[in-house]
Amino acid sequence: MDLSVRQFIQTVLGAGIASAAGQRRRLAPGDESASDPAFVKLLTELRAVAASKDATKLRAMCAPNVMTGFDGTSGPPELIKKMNDGGWSKLQAVLQLGVAKYEGGFALPYLFAKFPEDLESTEHRVTIRQGAVLRAAGKADAPVVCPLDYDILRVDDAEPVGGWIRAARLDGPKGWVAAGDVRSVTAERILFEKRSGTWKITAWAAGD
Repeated sequence: MDLSVRQFIQTVLGAGIASAAGQRRRLAPGDESASDPAFVKLLTELRAVAASKDATKLRAMCAPNVMTGFDGTSGPPELIKKMNDGGWSKLQAVLQLGVAKYEGGFALPYLFAKFPEDLESTEHRVTIRQGAVLRAAGKADAPVVCPLDYDILRVDDAEPVGGWIRAARLDGPKGWVAAGDVRSVTAERILFEKRSGTWKITAWAAGD
């Protein structure tokens, strides 16, 4: 066999083996809103609105057809209804998780807009807390398997067991992660677009 052909085959086989083993992948938080002062101002106001649970001010920030779910529901009254049904705390959490540009507007949390398209969103979780770790068992005093640096994790069963989820880093290590240290891409997110020159909330929804 010609040496160059043999080297080519070895290279291809080597790449296949590396691909099968998987590579560690991370999704670190970021903030892409700094380039738009008007949006930064709106976001600052929205955080105050969420903290005070001010439904009147939240309503004023919404587009008339703001989407509130994949069941066809829309409009500011529906959004306020969701807020009053446990949504305020979820909104507060989302507003702390980074901002990304998305389809001409902005999205929070950042991971919704930045999650890799080649991964199945429902089969993975993203580590959102610095200092998170995988542990050998689902308890706080279990040995640490490995650190997590905003890693994307594969989960076979995302249902927490005593506050812990069985997960694996994409490069192999397996263990348990605290449920509060990870987030699903399909969890609640909030989207913004400009309407008549003004930034408005255009969607608050969860699901795939």
